[in-house]
Amino acid sequence: MLQLLHETNPICTPAWSLAGRTFTDAMFWLPPRTRVEIHGVEHLPRGPAIFCPNHTHKFDFLPLRAALLHRDMQLMTWIKARDYKHPAMRWILGKGGNVPLASRGYLIASDFAAVHRRKPTDDEYRALRTHVDDGAPLERIDPVIERSLRTARPIAGVSVDFAQGYRGAIREAYRVLMAESLRLARRGRDLGRHQHVYPQGATSKQLTPGHIGAVQAALALDIPLIPVGMSGCREVFVGRDHPLTRGGRVVLRFGAAMEVPKSCVSAAFEPFNPDDEDAHKDALQAQTDALMARVNALCEPAYRWADDLRSDGKQGVARFYT
Repeated sequence: MLQLLHETNPICTPAWSLAGRTFTDAMFWLPPRTRVEIHGVEHLPRGPAIFCPNHTHKFDFLPLRAALLHRDMQLMTWIKARDYKHPAMRWILGKGGNVPLASRGYLIASDFAAVHRRKPTDDEYRALRTHVDDGAPLERIDPVIERSLRTARPIAGVSVDFAQGYRGAIREAYRVLMAESLRLARRGRDLGRHQHVYPQGATSKQLTPGHIGAVQAALALDIPLIPVGMSGCREVFVGRDHPLTRGGRVVLRFGAAMEVPKSCVSAAFEPFNPDDEDAHKDALQAQTDALMARVNALCEPAYRWADDLRSDGKQGVARFYT
């Protein structure tokens, strides 16, 4: 993962930008035509910002990019590390102007698989995640597995100090990798590129609660958040994992920019540092909840809050595998 971040060029070349625009034009303008209906154009920012839509389909970034490319607005999408595993996708994503993203959950799952040559079970993953997040004891983990996880090794290419234990090692790898992701994002921001972050994380037709990453990105990059409601993708795309459309209507609604006040965290706050995330969790979540409320209001009724607030997409450890 660290090598991937070092090798990534987050700036889409003019040729690839033209190719992307041609592809999306063909997708949304040729028969069977899929119309992209756009509202709130007056809210589109002049300077760099972070676009924060709901996430309903694997390829729902296509109508968003199509709408913005026609206004000469370039997006850098923060892409889950799992999507870079296939060589062809890694090559395509590397050309398209994107930022690889390694979450703590991904690090836990991928490191476990590297050590044990198998995926963790859902119970193993939950126990490890609770340990990493909250410091809970590893009571549900086989002692043999626990000992192996404490063996010194790089995690996702990051040399970490295992004297701090497995929990500290995962958290340190996360901090280092996210600092690299932010380096790429800052490079794009400085060249006028916009960021694209899915605050809810996993896909779901109806909206689910947001994670604190988008708010931290806004603080780190010192740019506003643009809430986006995107409706209709489940109906127009062919299946949940296919980029082709069958015709229909996608509705995009852009909301007014949301500034995250720097006063909500301390002056020493370091975005994506797990210790600082813990210390400011309530404030960061409050800002995230405000963002998600705006996104919800911009969605069509069928795409608003899920009654149980749960995603209808992949659950548990399956989220970290394609």
